[in-house]
Amino acid sequence: QRDAEPAPPLGKPTDWPSPWGGDPGASKFSTLNQINTQNVKNLTVAWTYDTGYSTNDQYQHSPCAIDNVIYLPSGRGTNVLALQGDTGKELWKQRIGGSFSASPVVCKGMIYVPNLSGETIVFEAKGDAYHEVARNQLGNDSYASVAVSGNELFMRVGVGEGNERK
Repeated sequence: QRDAEPAPPLGKPTDWPSPWGGDPGASKFSTLNQINTQNVKNLTVAWTYDTGYSTNDQYQHSPCAIDNVIYLPSGRGTNVLALQGDTGKELWKQRIGGSFSASPVVCKGMIYVPNLSGETIVFEAKGDAYHEVARNQLGNDSYASVAVSGNELFMRVGVGEGNERK
């Protein structure tokens, strides 16, 4: 039972801009209604894509999706790629270096993904090609995805080393 209505969706109902659940309240609620209790048993796999991950890999990233393009780190996090949402066709793959545990997040047409070395890579959410905007060193490490609230981004980074790490 829900005590409140879900928060309004960000962008179009088919967009999924963060790994937390499609809206600012992280309700994991979708306004899409093509799948229901009567037809769910008829679903089949539309497409698959091999990211290069092993089932033994420590980190499994959640993708984000904007304008029928799915973005995610892949191949142990050293690459970021864009897939056509309805077909699974690879649109582009870009080696950006570093290792990642965080999932990408979209805010105002930009995708943010921090790496384990505390560097956040920012690129445009465009399916035509990889367009890097910035690389920002914000700490010594970062394992968490960026959180978005209104016009603000919240990031958790580690600063310092050993017993001095905060």
